[in-house]
Amino acid sequence: MAIVPRTEDGICDFFETRLRYWKNERELLGLTPERILQLEHEIANARMLRNKALEIRQAAKAATAELWIALEQLGKTGSACISTIRTTAALSDEPRDVLSAALIPPIRPKSKRPKPEKASILSASITHFGAVALKWKGTTAHGTFYTVLRKLAGETNYTVLGSVSAKSFTDAAIPIGTSIAVYTLIAHRGKHRSEPSAPTAVSFASLSQPKSAPAVAEKTA
Repeated sequence: MAIVPRTEDGICDFFETRLRYWKNERELLGLTPERILQLEHEIANARMLRNKALEIRQAAKAATAELWIALEQLGKTGSACISTIRTTAALSDEPRDVLSAALIPPIRPKSKRPKPEKASILSASITHFGAVALKWKGTTAHGTFYTVLRKLAGETNYTVLGSVSAKSFTDAAIPIGTSIAVYTLIAHRGKHRSEPSAPTAVSFASLSQPKSAPAVAEKTA
């Protein structure tokens, strides 16, 4: 097991503490005068270099702090100059020439997010609990989300059921006795919105007939 510390001060302290005892008990310990002298010299040299390194590090730390203060000030002054140059360019008949002379790139206009495409309902199925599970084709890129709308038999207008950032939705609030429900989607992206998707109808009529085939979603054009 190593008994010599691994830190700079620890190594120096370890041998400095033992040097006096080793010198006094040199013969008992089997150490020669030459080895004791060599050890004494190397301890002094290591301690001197340790102190020198510490001074350099402290000076470097102070210099680095001063450097970052200078860089921060330079950044503020330089940014003010760039702002003045851009203002001058904006007022000039040849703004590109002004910016080119200053080696300053023009400000790129923010790219506008494209309008969302109209979604397409892929399936609308009735679950074991009587809810309607909708799935559709579309995208959720660029912050796109969808509003789900429903119109029941006898209703003229669609009712908003909710908005989701996914490509599926479950309508678990079907009124008792509903015979048919028609669904449509509107995609949103920022301030833009798509046209409503083609309506998809789901018939519940077969659920009231025990021996009939399971209800199947129907699509209307």
